[in-house]
Amino acid sequence: MLNPFVTYTKLSDEALMKRLQNRDNKALEELYNRYFKKLYYFSIKMLNNDKETANDMVQDVFLKLVDSPDKFNTEKKIKSWIYTITANECRKHYRLKPMRNIDNEEIEITLHNEVENNSESLSFFVQKMDKQLEQLSDRHKEAFILKHNQDFSLQEIAELQNCALGTVKSRLHYTTKFLAENLSQYKSMLTK
Repeated sequence: MLNPFVTYTKLSDEALMKRLQNRDNKALEELYNRYFKKLYYFSIKMLNNDKETANDMVQDVFLKLVDSPDKFNTEKKIKSWIYTITANECRKHYRLKPMRNIDNEEIEITLHNEVENNSESLSFFVQKMDKQLEQLSDRHKEAFILKHNQDFSLQEIAELQNCALGTVKSRLHYTTKFLAENLSQYKSMLTK
């Protein structure tokens, strides 16, 4: 029997998932509070800044948790599992809806005005980086976002992407090299 006086914020993700498997709605609420913003941000990046679709997708992920909590393997970490579901949903979205082609002209810009301060420069740079990430395969983009925006370890990314650690390292190396080459023109903006 579940203890009704448990402080949910102190429970591990896996303990919360076990409670959810026993239909404890407060456990779902705590998991939602812990993961919604992170999954939403991850989805926005994976879906090329489509905020509405990202929001719908994350809501769907949580509905899947409610509908089939027993699919969770209690021997695994929920963090990897829930990100895997989200990444699969993002990939499925693009299989159903082809990505629009991005012209190089759309990415190329001319800087007529000096950017006034470094925070604006950083924001501008992040926008350009997001445009470049859109050109990469889902797996390359996903590995980069998980590593640099979601603080996943290389091993966690390998588990999530169901591949060897060396493959993750290769994807990250390729992506970093690609971004460095395609964003080098903005380096001086960030160092002002």
